[in-house]
Amino acid sequence: MDVYVARQPIYDTNLNVAAHELLFRSSLDDACSCGDLDYASLALLVNSFIAIGMDRLSGGKPVHVNFTQKLLEDGVASLFPPETVVVEVLETTTPSPETLNALAHLKEQGFRIALDDYTGQPHLEPFLKLADIIKVDFTLASKSQRALIPRTTAARPGTVFLAEKVSTRDEFQLAVRHGYRLFQGNFLSRPEVAKAADIPPDALASFQLLRKVHEPAPDFDALASIISRDVSLSYRLLRVVNSAAFGLRSRVTSIKHALVLMGIAEVRRWISVLTVTGLPGDKPRALADAAIVRARMAELLAVPAGLSGRASELFLTGLLSLMDALLDRPMSQVVDLLPLTEDTRAALLGEPNPFLPVLQVVTAYEGAQWDQVETVAPALRIHQAFLAEAYANSLAWVDDLSKL
Repeated sequence: MDVYVARQPIYDTNLNVAAHELLFRSSLDDACSCGDLDYASLALLVNSFIAIGMDRLSGGKPVHVNFTQKLLEDGVASLFPPETVVVEVLETTTPSPETLNALAHLKEQGFRIALDDYTGQPHLEPFLKLADIIKVDFTLASKSQRALIPRTTAARPGTVFLAEKVSTRDEFQLAVRHGYRLFQGNFLSRPEVAKAADIPPDALASFQLLRKVHEPAPDFDALASIISRDVSLSYRLLRVVNSAAFGLRSRVTSIKHALVLMGIAEVRRWISVLTVTGLPGDKPRALADAAIVRARMAELLAVPAGLSGRASELFLTGLLSLMDALLDRPMSQVVDLLPLTEDTRAALLGEPNPFLPVLQVVTAYEGAQWDQVETVAPALRIHQAFLAEAYANSLAWVDDLSKL
């Protein structure tokens, strides 16, 4: 499944890029065909941080993202790093007590707030005291409004005014004279659309996970079991843990380890976001099933291979071993996206380490490469009868999942 994000630069008075605005797109065409704004905002964030990668999109600059009223009140913005994300409040937002409290809480966390499409609307005045940036739409504001707003708006000291949808050099030069300090529009730069591959989560696994994660006392073992059986959820969760939202220094050894590092509050919110934004994909289901078979078989071989204490890591290694095919990316890029242990990373890259022979015998058995099986299995002290049993067990395990 391909996902898309449009990025438009925001410039300062010297025409240096100061930030970018990210926009949801449903194709390489610079257009949004999604009528559900809540979904569009969620999908934009997930596509940016997980599928494409914020490092690629931001270039080290802040990114402006539109948040609907519902997402603000649900606290979705706080899932992301305040030093990276600028929270844009849409002009259609009602300044309810819940929304104003949510914005005040975001300010306490270090987020900057931008008020979008301001032209002096009275109902937006309560947001002015919270806004760090006020964006004035030059296609909606009259010439007199463009000149007066930076001088007469009752904004708090230090508020920056941004002229958006600037279409000509004359408009840009006038905006500078009127006191605008940030600028955005097709005269300066049109949005560029970035594309990446993503894997949609399984609907059943998503439903089970949403139910389990919102129990009064969720069981991390049960959550990890559900996530581990779905390639998409596993990959997306690992990408989340590796994102700037967490800034973790330790490597993840298993799905349960990732959940523990996040904590239940973050797990609940992220699982909701990741499952809601799952879309049907174009990759064959058999490819994901094959990854799960590999994961289960690698886990079962941990004991005879002398790696009984690392079965969960071997499961993860097998699960990710087809990620290059699922994402249409080289494995060297995939492993750089995830917080993997050195042994898992090395095995996925085909580098010698304790996990590599296990992965090799699993893939050889799967592909009926009997010469390689006969070479690798004895070195692991694994009998071929056990391999046959483990493979049959893995196939049955995946078959049981599909029958659910």
